[in-house]
Amino acid sequence: MLQTDDCKVSVLITFYNQKDYVEQCLSSVINQKTVFPFEVLCGDDNSDDGTYEELLNWQSRYSGIIAVFRTTDDLQDTCEPIIRASHNRLNLLSNAKGRYVCFLDGDDYYPDPGKLQKQFDVLEKYPEITGCFHPLQLKWDDGEHPDVIYSNYSDKAFFVTNKSYWGNLWSHAGTFMFRNIDSSWPVRINKDFFDDNMITASFIRTGRIMYIPDVLGIYRQSGSSSWNKRSDLEKNYVNLLVYQEAKKALPDMKLQSFIKCYDCIKFFFDNRNTDVDNTSGSDLVLNESIYLDTVRYGRSGAGFRFVYTIKWSLKLFFGFLMKKLSYKIHLLSRKYI
Repeated sequence: MLQTDDCKVSVLITFYNQKDYVEQCLSSVINQKTVFPFEVLCGDDNSDDGTYEELLNWQSRYSGIIAVFRTTDDLQDTCEPIIRASHNRLNLLSNAKGRYVCFLDGDDYYPDPGKLQKQFDVLEKYPEITGCFHPLQLKWDDGEHPDVIYSNYSDKAFFVTNKSYWGNLWSHAGTFMFRNIDSSWPVRINKDFFDDNMITASFIRTGRIMYIPDVLGIYRQSGSSSWNKRSDLEKNYVNLLVYQEAKKALPDMKLQSFIKCYDCIKFFFDNRNTDVDNTSGSDLVLNESIYLDTVRYGRSGAGFRFVYTIKWSLKLFFGFLMKKLSYKIHLLSRKYI
């Protein structure tokens, strides 16, 4: 049902130089079969390939359903893509009228016209849950990689607590439909770092999470994407930022955040004998102790190196044990339906 009176769901889509994907993406959303009204908010990050103009064409075709926004010129080419994308997403969220919200990247799409209705029905039926997610299909454009189903945790639907989800599972934010919580929530959110993980962290502060086994999303992969062009160091730098910011957004889930980000913490420890300083040219400031200690490790004498090795060996050993135990408890705590 395509109308925005008494809007029930807001689909928030971010674009940057993705003109070739606009039709597939928006068609998959517009063609959703629902018994409720929804809106589609598109945010363009100053594309220069005609994406913005194509979005305006779609807006004119579906006036009152699709609304197009554009980021300001002062962000373009002055800061890194995560910051620009974060501002784009938060701007769309501030304009969302729906009771529930979904996030989508401009090169991804919905393969099932029943996606929105299925997740809407779950959130309506179970008012105590804060989000509903599903597996997704990773689809590569190069023709060399096979398509893979990701976040396929079970062939049955189940509930988990928010802590159990955060510490043990991962699914792309685009697989979720979230309950659109009150406007006061962004106070603990770094507006320059509203990435995939932090979107989820922001919406699961309270309530349970529900998993449904239907594959309802396509997550397109490209070697030229801003993420895939990053080095392993740069990727782990970003992932460690998730740990840093999640502790602020979810202060009662610090242990779960440590478990979630264990691999990137271990990455810095394992690479302590190389130069891990990633601050040059970065607009994202990382103040986590494992990073600062590892940078210092390469510039210090035997005394500091000895203390560093003992300290982080013990922390990582503890983290390894907690990660294993946490997942076992998670499996036992799942409530299947």
